[in-house]
Amino acid sequence: MPIIAGQWSLYTKYKLDDFNAGLRGMPKK
Repeated sequence: MPIIAGQWSLYTKYKLDDFNAGLRGMPKK
């Protein structure tokens, strides 16, 4: 399924923000 550049940038930004939030939420070891 083709994804236009605008949708792709929003999608990747969301996933990156979610990933970074997950890292911050992880207990530091």
